[in-house]
Amino acid sequence: MQLDAETRTVAFDRRGVGLNFGAIGKGYALDRCGERLGEKETGVRTQESERLRPEVGSRTLDANLESVRSPFPVPRSPLASFCLSGGHSSVLARGSHNGLDGWPVGIGNPLFTSRRLGTLLLKNQALGTSGSNVQFYRHEGARYGHILDPRTARPAGGLLSATVVAPTAAIADALSTAFFVLGVEKAREVCDNQPLIGALLIPPPGRGGRLEPVIRGISDDCLFLDSEQVTAAR
Repeated sequence: MQLDAETRTVAFDRRGVGLNFGAIGKGYALDRCGERLGEKETGVRTQESERLRPEVGSRTLDANLESVRSPFPVPRSPLASFCLSGGHSSVLARGSHNGLDGWPVGIGNPLFTSRRLGTLLLKNQALGTSGSNVQFYRHEGARYGHILDPRTARPAGGLLSATVVAPTAAIADALSTAFFVLGVEKAREVCDNQPLIGALLIPPPGRGGRLEPVIRGISDDCLFLDSEQVTAAR
């Protein structure tokens, strides 16, 4: 793959090769929705939204849709508080909810998907989670997750799940996937050098069967774990 920074193009050396942006697609969409909800009035765009408007032919997508009235118009007064969900793995929160210091977001148990491991308060932040407890396959009796480690071309297996708190949902999605592949030590290093990034990493349980999440960059007053299920480490 060849990246050209000047022309902002991507080229591939082989036919049939492509890029899949599924790892950050939901987060990116949430960021764009959150940006629109925060706009002051219909038609007002931030510098970032102007730069990212997709083009169709010689006209922008916005120009092609000018005659179509959107069923979800941008409010004339920006919303100060809202929480957007892109599914179980991507959340964007702005402001607070019902007198709390943020929006409460549940953290699932990677071993038992019907159980909640704890609750995290998000305020002007986003959350992304990556894991292999939902998307996996079995081959010759072994279970493999869907996230591949590019260093080995094999499924990553050092963590059960990786949850990241970041300023944007796209960054949270991207880093949660990266942390899931990199493992605890490399993820710790990133968090320690990036004060706006937090992580909750869950390795496989030990002999006792209790989960021992590794927490970096998330304060105790924002994270509430079920003490019957976990023993937290920082």
